[in-house]
Amino acid sequence: FVLYSVFRSLTELIRVEEVFVGPLTMGQVLNIPLFVAGIYLVVRKVAMPSAKEVFERVHAWGTKFSAKKGLKEADLQAVIKRSRTR
Repeated sequence: FVLYSVFRSLTELIRVEEVFVGPLTMGQVLNIPLFVAGIYLVVRKVAMPSAKEVFERVHAWGTKFSAKKGLKEADLQAVIKRSRTR
């Protein structure tokens, strides 16, 4: 989105008979939301946790949950083994 919006804004400079809104063409003005959306997506992607971090959180939650329910690791391994043989 970001590179596309920058490229499109630059191409708007060489178009002829364009409607201007202040110093920008109408195409550039309409391109601003696309640019903002692209920046948002880039920032959001950078801020996302890695797969390892997500796994560690889920594993920690699962360990606490199973401890509260009184489940043992051997019981969980048996359930996993049975589910894989079906």
